Amino acid sequence: MDINGVNSKLNPMSDSVNANSQIPKQDAQKVEENPQGKKDKLELSHEARALQSKKIEPKDLDAIRNRIDSGYYNKPEVIEKVANSLLKEIGGQL
Repeated sequence: MDINGVNSKLNPMSDSVNANSQIPKQDAQKVEENPQGKKDKLELSHEARALQSKKIEPKDLDAIRNRIDSGYYNKPEVIEKVANSLLKEIGGQL
């Protein structure tokens, strides 16, 4: 009587899984995410660049954190004001 090991030919898919595991994970992701070799492009607007260069003072950050902690931004009038500002920005109607 021959015993060939515990897992011998119990799972015919195990051979294909083992063959795929030899491909480096990064290379496999590159093929899946970008099969046609296209490259993404990101462009920042002038407004975004201006905002990016602004320095926020620590006292301003503390004030924002305090407002978040106090629930200030959860008030209906604040939510409405923010929503209206967003609508104006994207060209929606009020």
